[in-house]
Amino acid sequence: KDEQEPTSTASIVDKDDPLFQRLTPQQLEHIGICESYDWDQIYDLKRHMEVTAKRVEDRKRRFKLDTPGATEFFGTDAPEPTPAPPPPSTLLGKFLASTGFANRVTNMKNVFTVIIGLASGLIGIIIGYLAVNVFQSIKLGLVESLIRQGDLFWAFIFYAAISSVLSVGAAALIILKAPAANGSGLVETRAYLNGAMLTSQLEAPAFLAFKGLAIALVVASGLPLGRETPIMHICAGFACCACQWWAQHEKKIGVPPADRLFKSDRERIEFTTIASAAGLAAAFRAPFAGVAFVFEVVATHWSLETCNRCMIAAAVAALVVCYVAGTSSPDARFDTIRLDSMGHASGMQYSTLFRIWEMFLIVAVGAVSGLVGSVYVLAASFLDKQRKLVRQGKHGYIWVLGEVLVLTILSAVLHVLVPAAWSCRRLSDSEAANVMSQHVHWHQFTCPEGQINELASLTLVYQEPALNNLFAGSNVMQLQATTYSTYCVILFIQLVFLSGTVLPNGLVLPTILIGASFGAALGVAVQTWIHAGVSVRFYALMGAAGALSAVIRATISMTIVLMELVASSIMAAPIMLCTVTAKIVGNALTPSIYDTNSVLKGLPTLLMEVPRSFYDRTVSEVAREIYPDDDEQPPPVVVGATDTLDWIEKILAVSRHNGFPVVADRTSSPPDMTLRGLARRAELEELVRKVKLSGMCTNEVEVSTVMEMSPWFVEVTAPAHRIWTWFIRMGMRHLVMVKEGSQEVAGMVTRHDLFEAFQKWEDDEEEEEEESKSGGTPQSPAGSQHSKMAHMY
Repeated sequence: KDEQEPTSTASIVDKDDPLFQRLTPQQLEHIGICESYDWDQIYDLKRHMEVTAKRVEDRKRRFKLDTPGATEFFGTDAPEPTPAPPPPSTLLGKFLASTGFANRVTNMKNVFTVIIGLASGLIGIIIGYLAVNVFQSIKLGLVESLIRQGDLFWAFIFYAAISSVLSVGAAALIILKAPAANGSGLVETRAYLNGAMLTSQLEAPAFLAFKGLAIALVVASGLPLGRETPIMHICAGFACCACQWWAQHEKKIGVPPADRLFKSDRERIEFTTIASAAGLAAAFRAPFAGVAFVFEVVATHWSLETCNRCMIAAAVAALVVCYVAGTSSPDARFDTIRLDSMGHASGMQYSTLFRIWEMFLIVAVGAVSGLVGSVYVLAASFLDKQRKLVRQGKHGYIWVLGEVLVLTILSAVLHVLVPAAWSCRRLSDSEAANVMSQHVHWHQFTCPEGQINELASLTLVYQEPALNNLFAGSNVMQLQATTYSTYCVILFIQLVFLSGTVLPNGLVLPTILIGASFGAALGVAVQTWIHAGVSVRFYALMGAAGALSAVIRATISMTIVLMELVASSIMAAPIMLCTVTAKIVGNALTPSIYDTNSVLKGLPTLLMEVPRSFYDRTVSEVAREIYPDDDEQPPPVVVGATDTLDWIEKILAVSRHNGFPVVADRTSSPPDMTLRGLARRAELEELVRKVKLSGMCTNEVEVSTVMEMSPWFVEVTAPAHRIWTWFIRMGMRHLVMVKEGSQEVAGMVTRHDLFEAFQKWEDDEEEEEEESKSGGTPQSPAGSQHSKMAHMY
């Protein structure tokens, strides 16, 4: 405009910009006969042609089809459509095409699935080897040699010193190098699969090594903490790192977006789910149990394709562990639990294993387990709150290390000195006949030759041999009820204090040990006072089932875990009866330990059950950013289809959203808020980077070139409970809201909005119930599980 360009057609055609040469003759003639020019309109046409050309070429490349009208619009210079690939001629090619294996993305997903299974199996093997065959075997070997020499005091000193070095070293490693590796890792993995972006925790390669070494040190220290869920966390982190690396590699080598393996966060979540199942399968050597556990406890959205890939990865991981365990030396303990068969596999029938009247005892075991599990959840959550207050101090890390040291010394006292108060006894004839069995692990302790110490046979052995001793059976290894009950109390006290520490810990195996010892004590009592023909190991199995369901609140996966461990399908009915009873009783009292930890850690995890407070509200009441009804409320954060570079950089720096609605024109007066698409944060950051690297002087950025054309959106009057279900089932992180009866953007609702609204509304209901109770009015019925969680938060 400033230079007052001439109005001749030739001057326009001779422009250096090649896009003007692609204008049709009709457009050039129309411009040439105009007496005055509006160069803004000409450059609008130029930008429109750039965007349209990019979309047409992208669609041709993606769908391998010629877009109708493209040649007429762009002339003969338009790129030729990519010819369709010829149909397969060989029988193998036709078979691969019919099964989908001829597709590059499908092949890459299959390769990634197998790689994740192999890596998960190797991770489980390495951690198990370091924990048991390196650290713990050296410690127990030294302690046992001192005990055989009669130096019980020095055996205790060495046991406590070595265990303290291992546990405090693991805590220091977590605090200094990998703070995100503390705890079991299950709640963080579940939050990530639920849609919360915790990439800083899972996509750090150093995190994998530090947590793996830390869990090996913790298991070797002798503390009653498992390695199953930490291994799952490590495998999930490995999958995230692999997905991130491959996505960057594909982008670097220029793979078209349609052919990329990771087009969105959904693919990353899918492979993280697969890695979680493979990690649990490697820890338990039970592939189906790993898949069921992830389906029931960890993942919140599921598909048949994800299930199939989880089965493949879990089977590969379990096969790797089984192969290494089968080809290793007899002293190696790569595998977790080696139990004798119960049921059909050992030739036993229902009438031999249990009787009809014992079903009432099974229900009683489940009810007591649910009650004890609720006590554990309450005690552990109370201690976690106190720890958070102490750790906020100036020297909180000193308190953390001191707590680990004190608990380790207490564990040494309970594991070494307490068995010294136990009397020795001789083996029975049946026990002596099975003394060389690999499934029984007697400990002589300070007893004379030919005698054993019952409590030391549980406390001074590895966790897996201790569990084998509990399930050994009356003819192989029969302990007293006081031994079982004492061991149960020792483990329960330690687990209550250890579950909230900074140490990486798993709860599945310790919970099985606690439940099995309680059930075995009950079985000995029933065998002594009611019926001499009952099976003690059957009650140990029921106790383990009830304890798992009471703490973790999972019925299907826990039933499968125990069925695979004892290699018996005949136990399915009593195990299910016990787990369902324990879960009903536990849910009536407290939420699960994982739900409690999620709330205490502030992770925005949306549970499967829709809160009752969401049923009478709309989505507009949930969102924090909504189109203002007055001048006091700020408008939602949006970008225009063509916007300024300054505005995009500003919203990326100020807003925490991962996606931004794209509107027709944000800067007009009044602004045109018609929804055009959705631009993700990563795409906007990449677009800003490219514009800066290009060296262009323009301040305008074409957001429409990277936006999603058809995003999900709802009207502001949509019910809130439906939005909660959408976020869970589809793994959403944000959702656009539009005004009623139009497509004008009204705001955004995010996962954090739902979580914060849930906390606020449930707290309000708790306060109303307290007020009604204090005012003398009838109290409302007991709240749901979400209400209890919000109250604890």
